[in-house]
Amino acid sequence: MFCLPFSCLSQDKPKPDKEKSEIKPAKNDDGEWDITVLDTQYDYFLNAIAKPMNQYTESYLKSRNIILVSEWNSYYNTGRYRNVIESSISYDPKENYGLKFEYKLYQVFAYVNWKYGLRMNGLSGSDVTRYYKKKDQKISDPFLFLLETINYLLNNSSTLSQFTTSKNAVT
Repeated sequence: MFCLPFSCLSQDKPKPDKEKSEIKPAKNDDGEWDITVLDTQYDYFLNAIAKPMNQYTESYLKSRNIILVSEWNSYYNTGRYRNVIESSISYDPKENYGLKFEYKLYQVFAYVNWKYGLRMNGLSGSDVTRYYKKKDQKISDPFLFLLETINYLLNNSSTLSQFTTSKNAVT
């Protein structure tokens, strides 16, 4: 299951079955908007597969997130993909969340695409093809891990040049 709470407070009482679950962004201790994803593979995805944050602009991510949150909430409200989408997302397009938050939110949608094969129309074409994997592929598959690592290094030329520079310095 996929659970995507932003900073949330614990509840004293469980919600009634008829009450809808909603994810509301909240600021962390540093006063910045943040996302907490309770799925251990999300951190792996963010660090090894997702495009680095410097390849996006905040305005680009914000425009995509507006579309993606709308699409996500539409799926939630209609009960579509209920095995993946368990709550709606409260997102105010007028709020200045900052680049880091917009990036991490966008990558949540890319992650859902990568892990569950859920295609979302708001993802850019390169991200859909970049992240899509077959349903029967497992992340624990060593061959898949190797391919993803190579893909990451090839798409992050600065990382690759640092790797080869440090390797040459050692030998």
